[in-house]
Amino acid sequence: MAINELQPQDLRIECTPDSLGFRTTEELEPLDDFVGQERAIRALRVGLGIDREGYNLFVAGSPGTGRVSLTMRHVEQAAKGRPAPEDLCYVHDFGDPHHPIPLRLPAGQGPRFAADVDRLVRGPAAERPARFEVLVRRWGSHPRVPEVVARLHDAVQEPGQTPAFLGVNVLVTSDPDSTAPVVIETNPTLRNLFGRIERRVEMGAMVTDVGLIRPGSLHRAHGGYLVISGGADLARRSDAYEALKRALRARTISIEEPEADGHPLVSGGLRPLPAPLDVKVIVIGTTGLYYQLLASDEDFPEIFKVKVEVDDRMDRTATTVAQLGRFVAGVCRREGLVPVDASGVARLVDFASETVDDRTKLSTRFAELADVVRESELWARGDGAPTVGAASVDRAIEERRHRVDLYEDRVQEWMTRGTIAIDLRGEVVGQVNGLSVIDLGDHVFARPARITASLGPGREGVLDIEREAELGGPLHTKGMLILQGYLQQLLGWDEPVALRASLCFEQSYGPVDGDSASVAELCVILSALAEVPIRQPIAITGALSQRGDVQAIGDVSCKVEGYFRACHAAGELDGKQGVVIPAANREHLLLSRELCDVVAEGKFHVWTVERVEEALALLTGGVVGEPSPDGFHPRDSILAKAQRRLRLFADRLSRMKE
Repeated sequence: MAINELQPQDLRIECTPDSLGFRTTEELEPLDDFVGQERAIRALRVGLGIDREGYNLFVAGSPGTGRVSLTMRHVEQAAKGRPAPEDLCYVHDFGDPHHPIPLRLPAGQGPRFAADVDRLVRGPAAERPARFEVLVRRWGSHPRVPEVVARLHDAVQEPGQTPAFLGVNVLVTSDPDSTAPVVIETNPTLRNLFGRIERRVEMGAMVTDVGLIRPGSLHRAHGGYLVISGGADLARRSDAYEALKRALRARTISIEEPEADGHPLVSGGLRPLPAPLDVKVIVIGTTGLYYQLLASDEDFPEIFKVKVEVDDRMDRTATTVAQLGRFVAGVCRREGLVPVDASGVARLVDFASETVDDRTKLSTRFAELADVVRESELWARGDGAPTVGAASVDRAIEERRHRVDLYEDRVQEWMTRGTIAIDLRGEVVGQVNGLSVIDLGDHVFARPARITASLGPGREGVLDIEREAELGGPLHTKGMLILQGYLQQLLGWDEPVALRASLCFEQSYGPVDGDSASVAELCVILSALAEVPIRQPIAITGALSQRGDVQAIGDVSCKVEGYFRACHAAGELDGKQGVVIPAANREHLLLSRELCDVVAEGKFHVWTVERVEEALALLTGGVVGEPSPDGFHPRDSILAKAQRRLRLFADRLSRMKE
């Protein structure tokens, strides 16, 4: 047996203030780089360094990890190495009035060209020949300009031409001494990306002309970079997303009017010709969105060739701990906060591990860490402290939790009042306390969940009530199927298991998913079969493998804390209570100091197991039994009792058939 009772020092790891090497963050140089994102930085360098078709980037990661800041820093650095882009102008086409012509001119020259044309059109007719000759000589070397000037020459010779139609609309102009543009788009609608054509009312009619063409963010980003920070918003707007793909493939940009019922909304008869487009697009979204687009859009991997994955955690090392301290120093200095002392930084380091449920990692959600620093400073100032210490950080963390844990408190109240039925004392056959995690979005907590089994003779095997009620998710169903397979292997070595068992999560009214209760479910079936009671003060979590191993699960610290709180609220901490967890989760444990103190007093226990037989032994206090070569278990063992009960079921089924 590999049952191991953990000691208080096994349940928590703490950063000691003395190990940090400073008294307060005033002594530290603020961090000016991003921590723990080496993979993302290398991907950014590749994507930004290759100027070829399709090398657009998708930055994937969780909010709060600095995705936007990291991306903008590297994009802005890349932009410094590229020149200012050409100006973009649209001019009226006298040969085809419905399709204005785009002109690309050197940076900063668009307004000058527009002024020259305006002087020509609005100046005295006698001066026009000479001005046409200023125009040809100055602008004739630029593509399409001679053609435009020639048509303009012919047009102004005709009587009745309206000068308002003859101007130049400078959509985008650049400072020739600047660098490539970096444009960030937070609302990627079709019009915001591709521009629009405005209209005015003349004599009761909607009219437009070339002067009412307005640019979009793609126009402004030509020659540089467009960062779309709302990846999910872009994906939801299929018209904008599809138009963006067309533009990137064609390397041109058209002003596309939105449609209603398949028809353009009041087009006004004006459709500007596409303008050349040279832009690198960077979309920022979640990892889930990246895989959704990868699976559903065959064009996506060809247009966004570079995935930049921003991690939400990093290794907890002396280097990263030191960098986190410098990050805190930067927040304090930038925002004029009082410094954080070594004890406060040490507590923030531990908090950064607690939020990722892994003592070997630190969170890279620096936005959340910065919030804790700000809130800690509030409590320190309220106490008149010159620095932020561990007590102020603890207060901030507790206050953050208290703001969002109303429902958890209500669930605890329901358990203590008996509205939610939970047994925390005594022994019961076919009943065990599992642990259920409730994720509210802004708060995650766990509570005990009573799991019961009822059984009799039959060939149906294990009936999962959650699945039959369409409340069980696919992972829960998978766990149940693994359970049935191992049950057959354990007890049905010579014939099929003659069993009909129903399993239920009592008082569970929402979806149930995950396989972390499968060890508990097998134990409760074996308890019911062998008619051996389970000790109710002990809760259990763990995923069952096909070989009977107890595998790691998620949210292990949350689950242990949740059961401890339930026992504490019910006044049941007499040394019999505890939680059984997978041995593989031992290094993930980061439990509260309060719980560690209670464990040190011997009032609560945490055990680790590697096999389901070990879990059953802990829950029942009995001898489980190991099979002999012929498949039989020791006579008085739990598994032998279960086998005898199954033979009775088989005999009963046979008599029923007769």
